[in-house]
Amino acid sequence: MITVVGFSPAVDVTYNLEELVPGTSQRVSTKTSKAGGKAVNVASVLTTLGVANNVVLPLGGSSGQFIVEDLARRGISVTKFPIASPTRTCIAIVAKEATVLNEPASTLTESEYSEFEELVKKEVLGSKIVIFSGSIPANYSQDRFGKIIEAIKNSSKSVLVDCSGDWLITAASSGADFLKPNESELAEVFPNLSHSQALDKLLELGARSVYFSLGEEGGHYKNDKEGFLVQVPRLSGNATGAGDAFVAGFASALEQHLTLEEKLVLASACAGAAVINDTAGDINLDDVKSLKSQVKVVSK
Repeated sequence: MITVVGFSPAVDVTYNLEELVPGTSQRVSTKTSKAGGKAVNVASVLTTLGVANNVVLPLGGSSGQFIVEDLARRGISVTKFPIASPTRTCIAIVAKEATVLNEPASTLTESEYSEFEELVKKEVLGSKIVIFSGSIPANYSQDRFGKIIEAIKNSSKSVLVDCSGDWLITAASSGADFLKPNESELAEVFPNLSHSQALDKLLELGARSVYFSLGEEGGHYKNDKEGFLVQVPRLSGNATGAGDAFVAGFASALEQHLTLEEKLVLASACAGAAVINDTAGDINLDDVKSLKSQVKVVSK
């Protein structure tokens, strides 16, 4: 069992157009609405991979109820934590490229944060792997985020974190087992360091391993003993959710006790399968199988 924790779920609305022309009125070809946010995307990919998981989410308002109902229809297990603030909506406009408009994460009150933390600690009891995925509300302190990671790690669980900003530094300092920053996220926290220096810095702070995602250019993996360059096929499509699929694939491989190289191959194939799918959080297992043979992992 894998537990996925998200602080920032969303209703993802996707508009498909032939071409996006700014400053004009246009007709939408198709529209889809689904439960989303990075944590939901991770849980969705894990479910498609056949991995038992449960996603824990703070949800409020009619949009929060829509997420509960949509996840039930999709066969994704969810534990709802009710909050007063309505759950956000995010919009993706997909034409030749994807344009994504993300509302800020819904904020919780201090008492809601305390209760949510206790719920998370309870929900992870039956899991060996815990994933924190998605943006963190601005009023949730780094100190609290670090303490909940440390509390979970103290119960002998592997903690994977995909977040950004100062919370990325906190996750590293709290001993997260795996981090997955992309190029812009790494530059935000270490603007004066090279990619290699930034990876080393995260490891020095306490992270056990880091995967630096370069999108269609692949990525770099590093821990305190070894490093790998991951080369992936160039694909066109909707890259929204590709990073979430990578995290899900890596967690699935971790649960299966695959080798490190096999983990990186499966994770990268899942990311590619997400790119060629129309909506974030969806992959096709046949695509994953086909793409695995096209991923190359080279020791650095």
